[in-house]
Amino acid sequence: YVNPTLGVLSIILMFLTLFTLNGNDKWSAGLFALLWACFPLTMYGSTYVMSDLSAAFFILLAFYLLKIKKAIPSALALGFSLAVRPTNVLFCAIFLPLAFKELNNRQRRQYGVWFGTTVSLYAVYNWLIYGAPWKTGYMNILYNFTTATFTRNLGFYAGETLRQFTPLLALFTLIALWKKDKHSLFLGAWFLAFL
Repeated sequence: YVNPTLGVLSIILMFLTLFTLNGNDKWSAGLFALLWACFPLTMYGSTYVMSDLSAAFFILLAFYLLKIKKAIPSALALGFSLAVRPTNVLFCAIFLPLAFKELNNRQRRQYGVWFGTTVSLYAVYNWLIYGAPWKTGYMNILYNFTTATFTRNLGFYAGETLRQFTPLLALFTLIALWKKDKHSLFLGAWFLAFL
């Protein structure tokens, strides 16, 4: 029942995130929450025991908490997303600079300490159980970052995402980038990381 629950919570969280980002515009937040509910990751991920939906949920939760200035819970959620799916480290290249831009010095220190603690605990666990911080119970994540594997997976998943994303959602993404508000580059980078 974990993934179905996270599926429902992710739809609510998508609404709250977009409601917060769009200046309390409930219609656009509702539309995108509905689109998220129909997205294959959400629909299929809610019915299958895989880490895709739970990893996406905790990244979305970390983003929402960051936007409402809850630094410590955001850091814990982002750290936990790496425990769910270690390859989520790719999102950190976008997420951590945003976090440090949005937070004051005290919050930055808190974010760094709590994120670092969460990730360190998981790394120590993997090291003690599997012999290295980057090895998990189901794989060695370094294999996914080799040039051959990364480029093959990037091509496959980029194509699948664009195919499933539909031209309508791609159009909304391009409109958001074209508007050039303070979040447009971040949202574009988020979309590229999602690919």
